[in-house]
Amino acid sequence: IGSNVPALVKHLAGEFPGVRFALDQYHAAYFVRDFPRGLRELIRDGSIHELKMPIQSGCERVLKAMNRVTNLAKLAEYVQEAAALDPDLLFVTHVITGFPTETEAEFRESVAYVKRVFTHNALVYVFPCSVHPATPAAGLEPRVPYEEAIRRARDAEAAFRQAGMDVCLDQLDAIRAQTYEALSEAHAATIVDILFTADRQWAAPISDGGAGGPRPF
Repeated sequence: IGSNVPALVKHLAGEFPGVRFALDQYHAAYFVRDFPRGLRELIRDGSIHELKMPIQSGCERVLKAMNRVTNLAKLAEYVQEAAALDPDLLFVTHVITGFPTETEAEFRESVAYVKRVFTHNALVYVFPCSVHPATPAAGLEPRVPYEEAIRRARDAEAAFRQAGMDVCLDQLDAIRAQTYEALSEAHAATIVDILFTADRQWAAPISDGGAGGPRPF
């Protein structure tokens, strides 16, 4: 419709009363941009059922290395406000451990950020970083050994579970996560998933599934 995400959702909600929406693979920077531009009101009135918003890291420097610049302070403020506006709102996010140049201290900073911000109806996918050789990340040094990335992923999983969060780390957890999301849908009317890609967004029934996991680096 030549406008923005909140306007799109508002338009669809008007065309299809009773439908709720899941914003899938919604970049955290877009959420920060859109929240004060109409998304806040859509969350307040219950039009948004779920925010699938991969943040990848809670450390500003690592996000810059990933080329995923996000205002983490604003993100925290808006996520917590959104949770207060709609107690039934679901949050799904991704965290990557062991991205090239990530230090132990930065990993701990990332875990602490996620624990502090995503405290409400949150499901966290944790991925040890596996660098694709044809991506810019392959040229970043020092590299974090994959075994260390796995160790950090396990530590993050334990920290999130201890904080009472739902976590998906391995294949068994993926099955549990699918059950979690299926059960959450039972509490809603019809849910439509809006999937965001690099240059476009697609609207489809959530039962059709969608792209899972982070993009390769």
